[in-house]
Amino acid sequence: MQKIAKPIFGLFLVFIGVLGVQSCENIHQNQGDEIETHDEYLVFQNQLFSIFEIIEEIADQTTPQGLPEHWKSPMLPKNIKIEKKDSSYLDGNGVEFEVDFGTWKNNIQLPLDLDGKVKAGKFKVRIDKFYQEIGSHMSVEFNGSEPFMIGDSSAPLTWMGEMEFIRMDFNLLKVTANSLQMEVLNLKRTASCNLKIEKTSGMGTPGIFEDSYKVSGDVLANVDEDDLLKVTINSPLVKRVEWGCSSSPLKGILIIQGEKDENKQGVTVDFDPFNNEACDDWVRLQFAGKTKDFKIPMNP
Repeated sequence: MQKIAKPIFGLFLVFIGVLGVQSCENIHQNQGDEIETHDEYLVFQNQLFSIFEIIEEIADQTTPQGLPEHWKSPMLPKNIKIEKKDSSYLDGNGVEFEVDFGTWKNNIQLPLDLDGKVKAGKFKVRIDKFYQEIGSHMSVEFNGSEPFMIGDSSAPLTWMGEMEFIRMDFNLLKVTANSLQMEVLNLKRTASCNLKIEKTSGMGTPGIFEDSYKVSGDVLANVDEDDLLKVTINSPLVKRVEWGCSSSPLKGILIIQGEKDENKQGVTVDFDPFNNEACDDWVRLQFAGKTKDFKIPMNP
């Protein structure tokens, strides 16, 4: 983890790219030595979006009748197993299925997924009616007995808790969570979120692969026993789901504030520091007149 000044663990909740023009850009490295990078939060956020994309790719392939016979997508690992618990919407009680990514020990030997991350473990999904119908409700449960893990081979982040998805419009979802729990290297954090995710391209085709979407809203996360981190999306975060461009948002602005910050100014995080919407994981941090350019790591 990269830390500037005193270590503060900024949590909440991104795919690997190469900044081909980096040497031509004005990268700020020395002005911002006193800026907290909040890398834990930025890693968490990228993983949150990766989880959403996998869930969306699976759920959006359901039909008005229920679950498909098979799921087809280059986003889904070859060894993924989807166990159908209730496959029909027509019985009036929705559909239910469990997504099993296999074991971490086995998966770290396999090629990386679309987002450049390794995944393992399980989560359960319930959808009360046709997923694309306005008003549909989906819950995603991360069970601690067989925890879902995501990251690289060195330090996966383990997820526990539940997320809720409500369809507000044909291309708009409201996503909430009250007590998500994340653990990495015996470091435990909790977070809540209230987000809106709007698909901006690809609405006419099932799944989210090769689509774009934008995210707005806010997050609250504990940073230690007696401090709270508030993250506000000041300008919508834009994602594009395709090979080589799925790790981090292409553009958008966050404001990250600690509850104990005396001036409440917060750190501004700009996901498009070079104004080129590049797939490169670089962000620009600004605080109290100081600037620092920073590449989001895969793990905190």
